[in-house]
Amino acid sequence: MSLERSQRIAVKRNTRHDQLDIGPQDYFVLSRIEGRPSVGEVIDTAGLPKAQTQEILARLLDAGAIEVFVGPAPGSRAEAGAPSNSAPLRRQAAARRRRTLTQGLANATRPSISRQTETKEMKAVNDPTRETKEVPRAEGTPRRPPFVLPPVPADDQRLDASLGLDVEEQRRLLAMVDRKEELTPFEMLGLHPTNDKAEIKAAFRQASRRFHPDAHHGRELGPFGAHLSALFTTARAAATKLRDDAYREPVVAAADAERAKSLAEDERRLSRMAAAKAAAAQIRDKREQQDVDARRQVRVRERAQAQRGRVLANLASRVARHIEDAEKAERVGNLAAAANHYRLALGVDPKQADVKAKWETVRTLARKERAKEAFSRANSYLELGQSVEALPLFVEAAEADPTPEHMANAADLLRTTDAARARELALGALNALQSEDNEAKEPKGRPRPVTRLAEIHLMIGRAFLTAGQKKTALAQAKIADKLSPGDLQVRALLNSIKVK
Repeated sequence: MSLERSQRIAVKRNTRHDQLDIGPQDYFVLSRIEGRPSVGEVIDTAGLPKAQTQEILARLLDAGAIEVFVGPAPGSRAEAGAPSNSAPLRRQAAARRRRTLTQGLANATRPSISRQTETKEMKAVNDPTRETKEVPRAEGTPRRPPFVLPPVPADDQRLDASLGLDVEEQRRLLAMVDRKEELTPFEMLGLHPTNDKAEIKAAFRQASRRFHPDAHHGRELGPFGAHLSALFTTARAAATKLRDDAYREPVVAAADAERAKSLAEDERRLSRMAAAKAAAAQIRDKREQQDVDARRQVRVRERAQAQRGRVLANLASRVARHIEDAEKAERVGNLAAAANHYRLALGVDPKQADVKAKWETVRTLARKERAKEAFSRANSYLELGQSVEALPLFVEAAEADPTPEHMANAADLLRTTDAARARELALGALNALQSEDNEAKEPKGRPRPVTRLAEIHLMIGRAFLTAGQKKTALAQAKIADKLSPGDLQVRALLNSIKVK
């Protein structure tokens, strides 16, 4: 949500800011909100780029750390009419709020301390709800938590429970004694670098109450008496040195620069971590998608394989039914039906070589049977003088089983109506006869009688003569005359050839 420069904002009450999901710079800008300033005033005094400060204010508003103030502006009549005794209360509330904000900022930026070495004292000091006396400080300077050294281990041999000092206090004092030469003046007073002289003065007063020998009058201190005197002397020297602007200001400036550098590095580190996290998430999502795709492909293959199996099983079942029907028809002598069922089985699965062989065998037998029946019926019609009815039956017999007899009879009847077709059938019959002679084998069944062979040559000759092939017709007539001398039909054919 964007904010206008003229809008007034205030820190939201009853909110634990250290529990909000905001960064160090957000805490810093939040600490700049005193009272009910306008958005423009906070942007101008924050010391950060204006656009960045405005974005931080928008984040704080979304996080619930601040709210847009809708009451009277500072200095208005409504505020002027407020009771005069409310000012101290407002200052105390503002002080507590500043402590909370600065504590949250410090927690986000200070070096981490091992949980094993963090003591009850450090937890108490770092507790933002701990009530302490408010120390005046320079306007606009955010307060940071005290600097606290980790105490010495609880099993340190120098600890003495019989003394008038609490053991936990002894641990903290010994830690400062051990590192006294390493501590900076700020650290000696429990401070982070600051130009707030009031805060330095208050820190020295607190150190005086802690280290001054008179603060422990009447107690048995043992060796800690000397330690306290040395620490008090060092703390007093540190306070004196920190009052010197020439010493203090460069140290604070260097610390602020280092702190800004650390914040920038933290931001870069967080940015790199976010980028790495996003890249890892992208890789993870990609791998998950690849796994999903792989599982989907497996399911698709499994479904296709199952479908293929069902189709093949169905085809095998249909083929088996057709073969069973064909075998039944074959057993009862219905070769035509058997051939048809074998053909249907091949239509379902053309790769069945054994079915194809059976189909060809049964089909040949069925054709011969059909040709034999058609030839017999044709001869019956011919004996009755019904040549018209006999003709299609002779043609059917010739097409179903192209033997010399079938083709010669069909050619003889066709020569008066279709000389060209008669010539084709006559030529087929002649070739079939020559093929039988070349293979030197008898036709199947009983041997063909000579008179029947002469009749075949006679019919072939008549068909050739009708087609205009006199020479071929004469040759067939001579063969027929040789096979059946004195046959009147053969003599008639020879006379017709001579006449023509």
